[in-house]
This record gives sequence, C-alpha cells and structure tokens, in this order.
Amino acid sequence: MPTDAPKMSQFHVEMATEAFAASLFARCGYDVSVQYDANQPEYDLAIIRGERVLKVSGKDNSDGAWRLVAVTENANYHSAIDGLLAKHKPRTVICLVQFCETPLMLTSAKRSVCSKASGK
Repeated sequence: MPTDAPKMSQFHVEMATEAFAASLFARCGYDVSVQYDANQPEYDLAIIRGERVLKVSGKDNSDGAWRLVAVTENANYHSAIDGLLAKHKPRTVICLVQFCETPLMLTSAKRSVCSKASGK
C-alpha cells in the first residue's frame, strides 16, 4: 500500500476537499447535501440535523499555503481569517482541509478545522 500521495491537480484537491468535508460531517451525525453545480460563491455543501441547516464552505491546502486573501508583504493571518469570515453569512461554516504532506491512506480529521462565521 502506498504511503505517499501522488501530486494532485487543483481540480482533484477541490474535489477531495468537498468529499472529505462531507464525510467529516456525516461521521458527526449530520445529513449532508452536496451540490452538483460546483463553485457556488457562498458554500460547497449543506449539513442538516433536524430542522437546523448550515452551509459549509470548504477551503483547501495542498502545498502548505492557505490562500485566504491576496498575499501581501506584511501578511496578517488573523485579519485574513476575519476577512474570510466577513465574506460569508452567519450560518455558513468554514471547513479548512489540509492535504499537504499527508500520506494517501492516513488522511484524517486531524487535518481539518471548522469555524462558524460570527452572527451579525
């Protein structure tokens, strides 16, 4: 069994991010609805539990760099995350998934972080 993941194209990274996020929430007991029309600006999938529905926007990292905002000389990652959350509605969850230096068969929930946009 191979231990190193082959280099994925950006298309495959995006597809894997959405699938990984969907599996993560399904494992947590949510019903998951995945869109057929990819690249919606607000979200990639929806999670449902009872009457509660949240949108999920998946963000990927396959090379060690989170492209949350345009790169500047004096990058401020706290501001970048605040800006990312500000671009989404309060009922949207941001799910960060990392595939950088991750063995193919060992990708786990340890490589993901979810955060909810603040209510306004």
